[in-house]
Amino acid sequence: MCNEKRGQKSINRCRELAYKNLSYPKSTPKTEANQWKKKTLQHKKHKTHKKHKAQYADKKIFVLGTASFVAELRKNGLNITETAEDGIDCVVAAYDSELTYEKLKQISKVLLTTDAPFYGTNPDLRCPIDFGFIPDCGAICNMITATTDRAPVYLGKPSRKVVELCLTLSGFSPEETLVVGDRLYTDIACGINAGVDTCVLFTGEAKPEDMENTAYPASYRFQNVKELLVHCTEAL
Repeated sequence: MCNEKRGQKSINRCRELAYKNLSYPKSTPKTEANQWKKKTLQHKKHKTHKKHKAQYADKKIFVLGTASFVAELRKNGLNITETAEDGIDCVVAAYDSELTYEKLKQISKVLLTTDAPFYGTNPDLRCPIDFGFIPDCGAICNMITATTDRAPVYLGKPSRKVVELCLTLSGFSPEETLVVGDRLYTDIACGINAGVDTCVLFTGEAKPEDMENTAYPASYRFQNVKELLVHCTEAL
């Protein structure tokens, strides 16, 4: 199931967290996947804030994303617009469960009529949901690229900077860190790029059979979050 010789510090850290009055209600794999999705979105938002506050603090940013994502960026002092207008300095596309054709029209107009840099929050193609999957940010960006011939620079996974930011904020070392996710080409690749241990959960896009020929082999693999936590609490 996993390589017992690797990442003892990261497993010990998971074990500590598992004992800190955490409760794990029964849930389906899809429910677990959606819970992880919410946490992952928070990291993507933080990464986007960090990038754009440093480089575009006083600039106008066009954003395609959910209302909550746009509100979060504005809350952090960024000048955000959702309309193709004069003076746009960069373009950001994110996962958007509220996507409309009007939004696609606006972002296409900006990309086709300006040279503003184009960023995506993450290259994930599919987002797990109760009946299977829906398009994620990577799929949305692929559609935009096919229309405008403009490809985004992705700010989040699989860049190692995501993990480095988390280490800086948390104070933990790479040896104490375990990157957990359900996609090999973003989540697990991110951990590998950062030189930390990784764990793939088969609750979303990745499947056990994918592990045979993947370029992104995970240090550990489990069927779901509960199985991971059981292993962490039992690890010595």
